[in-house]
Amino acid sequence: MADGYSREDPTFDWEQMKRWMGQGGLPQAQEMLKQPDWIERYVGQLIGGALPAIQMGNQGAGKPEIFETHRFVIVKLAIPPGVRENELRLYVRADRIKLVFGHGKEDLITRLPCLVLPSSYRSLLVSGVLQVKLKKRRAGDQYIEAVIRKGPQR
Repeated sequence: MADGYSREDPTFDWEQMKRWMGQGGLPQAQEMLKQPDWIERYVGQLIGGALPAIQMGNQGAGKPEIFETHRFVIVKLAIPPGVRENELRLYVRADRIKLVFGHGKEDLITRLPCLVLPSSYRSLLVSGVLQVKLKKRRAGDQYIEAVIRKGPQR
């Protein structure tokens, strides 16, 4: 055989394989698939290990709440206790917002679900919650003619 195993190979127990396949293969795996919560825990552990910096950025500030309407994206961010209002800085980009707490605390970067117009922001801080309202960027349906330059003739 091409894979290096044959029925005469003494290192592989074919009889044990037959018994195992006769029992339905992996009965434990079939039972595990009936309970999808283990998949969520497993994926959460993988993501948590791969992205420790993002988790650190969310410590103390809590998870941002993001809402979408037809024309706007609204983000609510809980400000951690002990942060003074005059130390907060908010930076807006077309695809994310960044909240800087000052004094060496970890910045909170929140990805937005769609592109927005950064200059259209409205922000309000009330009772330790910062609410940022951003206008969605429209997908332009109008084409603009692009000039095609001609290179040297060969």
